Amino acid sequence: MDMIARFLPMAAMAALMACAPPPANETVEAPPPVPDALPLSPMPTGATAGPNGLTILSAPSPEYGPVAHSLERDWTPRREATTKPPRGAGAEVQRWIDWLEPQGLLAGAGFAPPQLDLAMTAEDFDALLEKEGRTAPTYFDYSFVAPLRRPALADDAREGIRLWPASPARSGAGNQAAYHGRIVLDDGCFFTVDAAGKKQLAWFPAEAGLMRDEEGYLTLVDRRWGHMLGRIGEEFMWAGPNRLRDGVDDTSKLQRLCGNHPIHVLSLPEAMEKVYVTYPHLRTGASATNAPPAPPKPPGN
Repeated sequence: MDMIARFLPMAAMAALMACAPPPANETVEAPPPVPDALPLSPMPTGATAGPNGLTILSAPSPEYGPVAHSLERDWTPRREATTKPPRGAGAEVQRWIDWLEPQGLLAGAGFAPPQLDLAMTAEDFDALLEKEGRTAPTYFDYSFVAPLRRPALADDAREGIRLWPASPARSGAGNQAAYHGRIVLDDGCFFTVDAAGKKQLAWFPAEAGLMRDEEGYLTLVDRRWGHMLGRIGEEFMWAGPNRLRDGVDDTSKLQRLCGNHPIHVLSLPEAMEKVYVTYPHLRTGASATNAPPAPPKPPGN
């Protein structure tokens, strides 16, 4: 049986997973960087050394109060259509889908009204158009992903890791069922472990990175904004189900180094304790009708 999935109350799930975009013409400043970590010992806190790498099977949750509302930083850069779509606009949408999708650059599309959800930044999209000599239709709506401002692996998080298992392509809209399990490091390889103890190799989205926090624990970080997602060894929640993308996600090296285990494809995970701090009613299973209000929207919304 795959990782246990349970649907959260609709209002709570919507508040957790959906974040409002800024107005089309608003400039959103990048968040401040995460403070530099304190001096660290050679081995991450709580880790043990195995034959081929580090092992971290559990970790205590930090105090998530000060960072629990970092979800409000998430937003989707957009460009709105400036002209009305002509007849046959759907065929033009399909031509763009046929060009972008095989390259792993498309997260979604719509025909009425014409829309492209790009799995790339606005700057990268503009550069691609210039390189290919293409002009973007003015009657399309466009959405983009935010740039990645942090490395996939911080310098102090490289030792003892056989491979950082993450997609090279940016994430787009996906399924919204709530999955949960522990994310662990076992002899240098990352796994998800469900409530029944089933282990699967973890495959992270491009937006996830690895660093050490101020106490020395290996910690997942959102590469766009720099906020901590949770420590390796904690219980996490993520949305799914997700799948590997043909021609984009090559897991052959992962299974060669870590074994021919099943692979669990994650969206951006969030530590359960961090979720509970933000939404206390979820800890006790309270109904959505008694849920507290969602965190405030970003300024200007």
